Amino acid sequence: QKTEQIVVEQSEIAQRAFTKNIPSFVFVKALRGNVVISTGFGFIVDSDGSVLTRREWVNIPGTSVSVVRGSDALSAEVLKKSEENGLALLKIKASNLPAASFVNIKPSMGMPVFIMGTKQEGSGPVHFMNSGIIKSIDGFLIETNIKEDPVLATGIPLLDFNGDVAGITSVNSAGYVFAISAEAITSFIR
Repeated sequence: QKTEQIVVEQSEIAQRAFTKNIPSFVFVKALRGNVVISTGFGFIVDSDGSVLTRREWVNIPGTSVSVVRGSDALSAEVLKKSEENGLALLKIKASNLPAASFVNIKPSMGMPVFIMGTKQEGSGPVHFMNSGIIKSIDGFLIETNIKEDPVLATGIPLLDFNGDVAGITSVNSAGYVFAISAEAITSFIR
């Protein structure tokens, strides 16, 4: 029997996941008139314009919501919000959009995961990535050992090394990334 060893670098895996997912990432803005009140992140969950984000980016009374994808800013309707999971589902008028794919298996402790997103710098949008492992799972809550800035890491996907969404992120008071699981997300968006 012939045995073949295949070595795939973590950076190569991460780059493939980045290429697969970056088209589905969006900025979410809450506006009062033309004034931006808050800016956060989200990602497209179906090709017909459904966008998932964290509730805190769109939970400001008296504001309208806009989703920015590339150079396009599209008005968004808030379809529903979850007080329990902190999720918000938005709808934009667009079709044939690239959507993120979700994990097929339940995440487990010790599983390698990473986050990726975009931050605004003086030169324009800059992509970032950070990796770690799942350190605990409590129901629909996934805790990681990834430390990140809450402004950057709230509303972006937690990804497995296939580039599939394992959850949507937020950051706890100690600066560690946690996520609401893909299982909770799919129940919410149905």
